[in-house]
Amino acid sequence: MKSRTLKRGRSKKRDDVIFCHNRPCLIVD
Repeated sequence: MKSRTLKRGRSKKRDDVIFCHNRPCLIVD
């Protein structure tokens, strides 16, 4: 899996699990 940036995660739907700095992060908008 490629590491995604927080900016890309914000563009996705809310409650989306992305990888920031190779670490699992849950983005809740």
